[in-house]
Amino acid sequence: MDDHDLSKLEKGIIHQSVPTDASSQPTLKPARCGRTLILCFDGTSNRYNEKNTNVIKFVSLLQNDIPDQQLIYYQPGIGTYTNPGIFTPLTMKLANVLDEAVAWYIGAHITGGYKWLMNQYQVGDRICIFGFSRGAYTARALAGMINKVGLLPPGNHEQVIIAYDIYRTDTEDGYTLGDGFRDTFSRVVPIEFVGVWDSVSSVGIVRSHTLPYAASNNIIATFRHAMALDERRAWLLRRPIEATQGSQ
Repeated sequence: MDDHDLSKLEKGIIHQSVPTDASSQPTLKPARCGRTLILCFDGTSNRYNEKNTNVIKFVSLLQNDIPDQQLIYYQPGIGTYTNPGIFTPLTMKLANVLDEAVAWYIGAHITGGYKWLMNQYQVGDRICIFGFSRGAYTARALAGMINKVGLLPPGNHEQVIIAYDIYRTDTEDGYTLGDGFRDTFSRVVPIEFVGVWDSVSSVGIVRSHTLPYAASNNIIATFRHAMALDERRAWLLRRPIEATQGSQ
């Protein structure tokens, strides 16, 4: 993130304008002065504590008391939470360990952000997504899901798991289903800004599979990726994004 991007954070408000050619798909036309919707995804095993990450420090700089102008969503990192209603204390601990090790519940992390955005987005709003480490990959995958299946209208919670199953199906039939689902049920929305630090996907069983549009996404108007170029740990492979026409 350069000085130009940082200057947009003055007073906690991010102001961006979406280029007219940001996507080849038709998008909803803004009918009002929209809000900024900011989603922040933390890294593996990271959450609020005495040693906070840059994601939490970033969130602390944002204004959170002007809901008519800006809304903020923060998600703790992979390996920090599961649904306690379906686990005993022992199995919940094991589930968190699995999630931390191989992003076992990556779908829950992606759909958690999707549900919040589904219920909050209004025409004209600006979507800005940030993430660190595997949270950065979650941020990119969320943007990819919005590209492939669109953004459902508020309240369609039962449809979200269906939308995610279609999104992660990386086949020709899956893309056909995605087009049909988006055209039938969803809103086509642009994403104003994605900013990530040290984006990695996962290890083990997830590494061999890249989710659709996580590596390249033409509905993102501006993308910024800060990478640790001297990283030597093999299991933290960098996942840079590929440039697309119409994006910055």
